[in-house]
Amino acid sequence: MTTLLMHCIGAFICLILLNRIVNIEIPVEHLMLLSMAALLPDIFDKTLTGTRYPFHSLLISIILLLLFNLAIRYYITNMPSFSSKYPNFTTYLLLGSISFITHPIMDLEGLVPLFYPLNLGAYRFDFQISIIQSVPPQITDFAFEFIREPFDYDVFYDHEGALIATQDILLTFLILSMIVVKGLVQIKTRFMSNIEEDQ
Repeated sequence: MTTLLMHCIGAFICLILLNRIVNIEIPVEHLMLLSMAALLPDIFDKTLTGTRYPFHSLLISIILLLLFNLAIRYYITNMPSFSSKYPNFTTYLLLGSISFITHPIMDLEGLVPLFYPLNLGAYRFDFQISIIQSVPPQITDFAFEFIREPFDYDVFYDHEGALIATQDILLTFLILSMIVVKGLVQIKTRFMSNIEEDQ
């Protein structure tokens, strides 16, 4: 099972790339917060059914998110004061929806009912590569498959694995360290500019 941090990182990478390609100009800090919407499918499914449906289904998620986005857009267009106060709200909502959709894709290391309820099977992505350490390195085994298997909708997926791994803690520490260093550099820059202005 993909850990919570990996879901957020996967969504964050997608949002960063989309931000660069489309040139939306949303601050990175906001994209980090929006990437947390990738945790919602687990929160909803574990709370409602204890398993990986219905919000791990791309079909159901896309339909519900589309309806939700249209309803909010309709509400905002009829509330000019809200749209003038929060002009980027629909953009943030769309990016949060994209973050939500990354969750079932990241979970494809295990069985995911991607097209429930139209298709009751589950899918998983299998990628294997073996590299022998030699000069030059040699690839001895390579497998790339998209596999469909039966899915037991009555099984509770409590045995999926840890939600937080040791690597997540270390990676979080590194990310937070970089954020702290960036903040300290900004404080130092402001402090030095204030000293120069006083002189």
